[in-house]
Amino acid sequence: MNDDGALDAGDQLITYLDEVPADATLRVLVVADIPLAGRVNDDVAAFTLTAEAREAGGAGSLGAAVTQTSGANTSGVDTVFVDGAGAGDGSRDARFGVAGSYTVFAASLVVTKVSRLISDPVNGTTNPKAIPDAVVEYCIAVSNGASSATATNVVVTDTVPGDLAFDTTFGIRINGTVNGSGECLADGTAGGSFAGNPVTITAPLPDVAANQTRTVYFRATIQ
Repeated sequence: MNDDGALDAGDQLITYLDEVPADATLRVLVVADIPLAGRVNDDVAAFTLTAEAREAGGAGSLGAAVTQTSGANTSGVDTVFVDGAGAGDGSRDARFGVAGSYTVFAASLVVTKVSRLISDPVNGTTNPKAIPDAVVEYCIAVSNGASSATATNVVVTDTVPGDLAFDTTFGIRINGTVNGSGECLADGTAGGSFAGNPVTITAPLPDVAANQTRTVYFRATIQ
């Protein structure tokens, strides 16, 4: 322990915090892991750290429990407990506990992808059909659950089907919103990149806050 309040190379695992000098203060770090399997937001992992007075033990060994002086005042040194009640212990029992907890708080992302026909060479934008040279728009929506942590460093990748030609003029639009049908609204801004054959698009998104949806959309032409 190096008393800097952080777990680092200067700290060591202890079994007993023994041989503490009078009036000394030592800092103890409790390290715990929360297993990921089966955990959901707002799950709580609780723990209690209890200090108990012991005496007459050697270094690395647990001493005997300290007892109060019973009866009337003696001619020697009397032992009197003055500790208050802590977490899981009573007052004046030479023990004091402090409770702590971890609350699971993570992003909860759901990704959906929908497509819609924009136009075809015969019908234009009126009831377009999936025929050669028709334009298809793909909308990828990334949603974060309510009461979730903000999702950071979100990157969307998607490969354009091989029988479609990526629309390089339209490019990639990011950070838009969706309508009630889950289709992208035309409010995204240019961003992202594309490469390869078939084309793979890569689109970084700004942080996605709780109960928020951000989109990536692009267009391709049926060959």
